[in-house]
Amino acid sequence: MHLSFHHKLLYLIGKIFNIIILVPHPDSIGNASEEIYFATLKARKENKKLAIIFVKKIPFFLDHLGFYDINFFNLKSKYFIFLHNSFFQKFWGIVFSIYFVFSRIIHSFLTKFFDIKKSGYYWRPMAGNDTLWRPDSNLLKFDIEIFKKQKWNEQLQNSLDIDLADKVNFKCKEIFKRLGYDKKEFVCIHARDGGYKKDFFTNSLNVNIENYVSSIEKICKNGINVFRLGDPSMIRLPRIDNSIDYPFVDYKSPEMDIYLIKNCKFIICMGSGPFTTAKYLFQKKMLFVNHAQFLIDMPFNKDSLTIFKQPFSKSKQRYLSLKELLLSYKDLSNKSWISEDIEMRENNELEILDSTIEMLSNDKNNLPTPLQEEFRKYYFNALNYWVSHFRFSDESELENCNEWYRQSVNMFYWNGQISNIFLQKNWNENSRNILK
Repeated sequence: MHLSFHHKLLYLIGKIFNIIILVPHPDSIGNASEEIYFATLKARKENKKLAIIFVKKIPFFLDHLGFYDINFFNLKSKYFIFLHNSFFQKFWGIVFSIYFVFSRIIHSFLTKFFDIKKSGYYWRPMAGNDTLWRPDSNLLKFDIEIFKKQKWNEQLQNSLDIDLADKVNFKCKEIFKRLGYDKKEFVCIHARDGGYKKDFFTNSLNVNIENYVSSIEKICKNGINVFRLGDPSMIRLPRIDNSIDYPFVDYKSPEMDIYLIKNCKFIICMGSGPFTTAKYLFQKKMLFVNHAQFLIDMPFNKDSLTIFKQPFSKSKQRYLSLKELLLSYKDLSNKSWISEDIEMRENNELEILDSTIEMLSNDKNNLPTPLQEEFRKYYFNALNYWVSHFRFSDESELENCNEWYRQSVNMFYWNGQISNIFLQKNWNENSRNILK
């Protein structure tokens, strides 16, 4: 059994009591959302209960982790053992927090005095996630045939019993009524910047909110409210009728954050925590813009759309078409998940506006166009090559194997589409080259 001590311990305790134990990712709302979703899915499949334990931040330890407020996950499900913030959930959270402190101390000692280095898998304050996707804890290599036998597509078709806790629903609905927002549909927008994690210049996921303003105006003119999600470190939006710059309101809270995501008409987002929460926990319809890694995180949910960041070739000194991008699969870098020759550049205002207009008029019964089918053909051709040649981790066979089983669910079973207008403008020739 290829598990670290705490992974093995919780796995064995789970087997003895016929339960699933999950200690979710402590500093990523997106990863934690994904883990809670798939742990609940596993509980349903195996007819078990799920114990979710949140670790606590202890001063002077793991200070580099930006622990989220666990009240964001004030959820209920018939599969959950613990009520949120119940005595037992808090008790076991403290126990495992102390354990992870000692684990980190031992790891630092071994590294400093004996040069024995273990991957974060052995000391990160999380557990239970490594058996959510990998069908056998003894597996150390991804096998596509074993993956297919897991029948994820069948598992994903039926919605899960996950909802907000009753008191969260009641509290947030009362605030909506008081502010007069309960009578209108609303859309959420999240455009990540560097304020929250202080990574303005080092994270390629950061984007410019100004490129979203025309889309916000368009939605608001259609009589739909827009809630811009985020935190108070963000740049403020200009005043737009029917738009709410939510990071700066006095009723902002972790509970309201997730209430907005669950109840919006759809969400416009990029690769970030709210994106993954909407995608998995609530299966929301979404417009995914500024998509940077073209084989990962495809439009997972039905009636969702995606547009990619624009691929600029440094060697050719021009933008690549989407077809060229998909044909670059043999040049993928294990580090950046894309060719090192390619620089993915942020979507501009017009690209986001075009896809927003398409999203607003999106017919639920839309059938894939011939161009959509052609994209899928090129995509899966690239993916089949990637299965045999790409590694998510060069340091650990275990982590590489686990990531392959995890990421493959999304890579092989996405049900949305690429924005038709974006595909038409960028499939054979990139629109930015034409504009020049």
